[in-house]
Amino acid sequence: MHVKLLERFAKWFASPAGVWQTTILTALVIVAENIWHSLDPHGFWLLYWLTAYSAVTQPVLAYVNRQDTSRSEETLEEILDDVESLSHPSKEN
Repeated sequence: MHVKLLERFAKWFASPAGVWQTTILTALVIVAENIWHSLDPHGFWLLYWLTAYSAVTQPVLAYVNRQDTSRSEETLEEILDDVESLSHPSKEN
């Protein structure tokens, strides 16, 4: 189950909706902090939450990248095997 949750989060995170939702939420927090200075006078809480968010998203991105690399390597290996069999058809007989 944890792998499915990880993959769902990664899919959302890399989607246009995920990018826009994150951007808009961050922009709203920045605007709120500029309007109401007493909320976070030094920007500490914004930095805190962005750091925590990064701590989650960076490993997720690394995981997804590794999965994609593995799939790409498998596909490339299959292509190379097909090319090899086409260039040396007598080996299959």
